[in-house]
Amino acid sequence: MTRYKKEKIERFLHKKYKKNIKLEPVAVGMDSQVYAYEFQKQKYIIRINEKLEGFKKDEYAYNNFRSDIIKIPRIIEYGNFNNDYYCISERINGITFQDASSSLINNLLAKVVNVLNSINSVDISKTTGYGVFDSTTGNANYNTWKEFLLDIFSSDYNFNLIKEKKYVDNDLLEKLFKKYKDLIKYTNETRKLYHGDFGSNNLLVEADNILGVIDWDMASYGDPLYEIANTYFWSTWLLCMKRSYAYFEKEYGNIKNYQELIKCYCIRIALIEIYENALIGNEEMTIWLQDRISKICL
Repeated sequence: MTRYKKEKIERFLHKKYKKNIKLEPVAVGMDSQVYAYEFQKQKYIIRINEKLEGFKKDEYAYNNFRSDIIKIPRIIEYGNFNNDYYCISERINGITFQDASSSLINNLLAKVVNVLNSINSVDISKTTGYGVFDSTTGNANYNTWKEFLLDIFSSDYNFNLIKEKKYVDNDLLEKLFKKYKDLIKYTNETRKLYHGDFGSNNLLVEADNILGVIDWDMASYGDPLYEIANTYFWSTWLLCMKRSYAYFEKEYGNIKNYQELIKCYCIRIALIEIYENALIGNEEMTIWLQDRISKICL
């Protein structure tokens, strides 16, 4: 994440608007610095990030996916900010789903599923590929879902780089690789749109309404159960994810090979997270990830 002082971003906006702008920190966004502000009685969000693609994906989502159910804030503009990038969008009021009270979470679960199903039902017939798609063409790189899933064994993930770290459980990794290969046989070539990081801090809510779905950088094509598996994997972290998964399981649990698919996708999620965290030396997180996937699958 970028680490710019608020005053520097305010000076950037002052130069843009020729008016003093006061920024208010916003508690959303794990990868971006996020601030709210007003200009000419309109409310906006400005985000700063090292990468531009996420902002362009948000614009693509607004132009192609938004509906009365899938509410997405409009992107006003984006561009260079020093060696990084900024994005200005309309501000949607409300709080994040992860900040909702226990009772509000329960009241919203049916509507959360409605939004999730609506995302999965978006017409993507004019696009191609599986996995994360790009913001320029709307197409993804993999020819099949299985090819996307097997990418974990590609040169992009050199697990030999982390095996020498004392906190990496190499026996566990071998068991996960074997289990994963066994479970892939249960997958199919379902191709639907899914958000990629649905829920928690990417849903804006109030009272009995879902006001917006934000941060579409991980939006992908493939089996939407991958989204459900992601919720399950992280469900011990947040009440909203724990409640969401319990509700999702009742909603989707009768899908053929549901348990095998959830475990398969959880292993992929875990392997990528273990690799990336071990690579940067995050011992505590790596140990937690290994323990979590062991409890799920072994």
